Amino acid sequence: MLAEAGKEYKDLVAGICLQEHIEPIVGNVELDIMWFRPAARGDADAILKVLLDSLQGYVYTNDSQIRTFRVSLYEDRQNPRIELVAWEISLWYREFRR
Repeated sequence: MLAEAGKEYKDLVAGICLQEHIEPIVGNVELDIMWFRPAARGDADAILKVLLDSLQGYVYTNDSQIRTFRVSLYEDRQNPRIELVAWEISLWYREFRR
């Protein structure tokens, strides 16, 4: 049952990415994930793995490109959702961080 829910979630993410004409980032990626939950329970890591796998091939080519990500948790009973900002990390940033 859980595996089926994960597949449904991946299909939902794929549909949104295709509808929005999102092109995969080819370089190193930084993510800012804002999770608006209906209630203050559940761990962020429960959905994070499925989310990152679901974005693969749409927001980035492979999740090995992710160098930095931040997850923020909020409560929104009226409109639970996940908002995501992704961008390519510049060469300068990569060199500076070494």
